[in-house]
Order: sequence, then structure tokens, then C-alpha cells
Amino acid sequence: MFPTNIDIGKIKTLSELAPILSVSESQLRYFLESKESLIKRGLILKRSGTFRRIMMAKDDSFRHFLLKLSSLFYSKYELHIPAAVHGFVRGRSIVTNAQQHTQKKIVLNVDIENFFDSISFEQVVALLISFGFQENIAKVLAELTTVNGILATGFSTSPVLSNMACIVMDGVFKSWSKKRNFTYTRYADDLTFSSEQYVPAQKEIAEILGHFGFKINLDKYRVYRRGGPQYVTGLTVVDKRPRLGRKRKRSMRLELYYIKKHGFLNHFYHALDRATKRHELPSKFTRTVFFGYGVDGFRAFMHSIEPRLACNMQQVLKKEAPKARN
Repeated sequence: MFPTNIDIGKIKTLSELAPILSVSESQLRYFLESKESLIKRGLILKRSGTFRRIMMAKDDSFRHFLLKLSSLFYSKYELHIPAAVHGFVRGRSIVTNAQQHTQKKIVLNVDIENFFDSISFEQVVALLISFGFQENIAKVLAELTTVNGILATGFSTSPVLSNMACIVMDGVFKSWSKKRNFTYTRYADDLTFSSEQYVPAQKEIAEILGHFGFKINLDKYRVYRRGGPQYVTGLTVVDKRPRLGRKRKRSMRLELYYIKKHGFLNHFYHALDRATKRHELPSKFTRTVFFGYGVDGFRAFMHSIEPRLACNMQQVLKKEAPKARN
């Protein structure tokens, strides 16, 4: 993590920038000149069954460099984080995001179409200048964090840069919502508005998004009303606190039953085979436990929203999935 008092405005040359990012000037120039050879392109399967193109650093030194750069960006962004933003922000989550919209008459979910792809090289340069970077340094950093002129989906720098790119828009939506007695939050590309009165106007939301270079993904435009299911970032918000939806809880209970009955490895390979035939992935829960990455975070998340189910999960995993043990 970077101290927030670094005076980035004084950084005017690559020789001054390099040591701040823990690399030599020659290595920094190499990253700039050889970026294309340092990344690999891939596809990840989305819930919809379609694929998202991503770019990943295939070189360890470039990957670590991007992480360092992401930390530098965050050290500047965290001084100005809007209260409405919950995605890619330390101490906030899909739970804190959903909590803002519990027990409301109207809940509106708006998805931004091709979020990262909508943020251009020029926008990255402009936002970095607005955060205090010199123009020549902003152009260098934008070159390192974009591919083919757009924000690189898959780079560790993209989440924080996307938040920085939206900081003015978040302020506009906050003011617009306050005048209409709406509650507004954003989690990455998911915008949520809730109200005790009426449905926010789609046309007005589209106009604000359009002003900042974004479009509404109409396939994911959802209006939920009191008396029926209401979801925000995947959690149901009809009660005082966000919860897992019935379908997801039922699915997790079923997975735990199969793990107890057949053992975790047998369950995983069966789930993998079934998902492959459907051109899908096993559930996030199954993948998390199998690979052992993020288990502690997943456990804490479950305890925060479904403590009874989390206790059952913990008991089963301690016995059946060694990678999930403390």
C-alpha cells in the first residue's frame, strides 16, 4: 500500500516514476515497449452462457508491476471515494451495497453495457490528470493499462481506474437521486436505485450515462416492486438485512448434501462433468473450496448473511474438504 501523501504532481520523468513503482527505469521502458508480448488473451464464461474477452499478464514481473500500480491509483482514489460506491472498495462489498436498498417499495437495477470497454485511453489520461498526475506521466500510465485503446479487462489496474473514471458520474447520480428521494449505489457496472415513491425514469438515467460515454444494457434492466422478489447484487433485500435468495440457498444445501453423501472430490468431479456438458462452470462455492483460494473470505461472507447455513457448511467442509480447514 502507498502512503496517501505521495506528491504525484512532482513526478515528471520515467526516472522519477520508476522507483516509486519498485522497478528500474529500463524495466519500465521495457514494459512500455513490449506490453503486447507480456500479455495473453483469454475467454471466461459468463452466467449468460456467452464469453467475455480478458487480458492477463503472463509475465510475473509485469503482473507484480500492475499490482503496484493499482495500489498507487487506489491511494489517490481512496481520498475521494463516494459513499455510494461499493465495488472494488476496501471494507465494502455486495452486502454493504445491498444493505442500502432493503425493504423499499421500488428497486431498480441498471447494468452498464461493456463497462471496461467503454473507458478509453483518452479518458484514462484525463482522469489521471484530474487526480494530479502530469500529462506526460498520465499518458505513460494510460498506455500501460489499456489495450487497443480501451481499459484492459483482466488487468488488476482496471477496477480502480474504472471507479476513478466514474467519480464525477457518481456525484451526478447522487445529486439527481437526492432531489427525487431515491437511494443510489454503484457496484462496478451495476447501478441500483430504490424508492418509496415511483420508478426512476429510464430515459433520464440513460441520458446521464450517455453523457459519460456509457449505455444501459437493456437485457439486464430490472424493476422490482414490494410484494415480490427484490434483488441487489445477487442478494434478496425484502428483509431488514440482505440474504441469499431461496434458489441459491436451496442449491447450496443440495451441494452440502451431496458432499456429505459422496465426499467432496467425487462431488466436484461430478459437478465439473455436468457443467462441462452444459458449457458452464461448477458453482462458485464448489470452485472456491476445491481450489482453496478465498475460502476464508467466502466463509466470512456466508457468516455475515446466512449464519445458520454457514455453520452447516463449516462442519461439512472441515470433514470433507481439507483445503477449507483452518
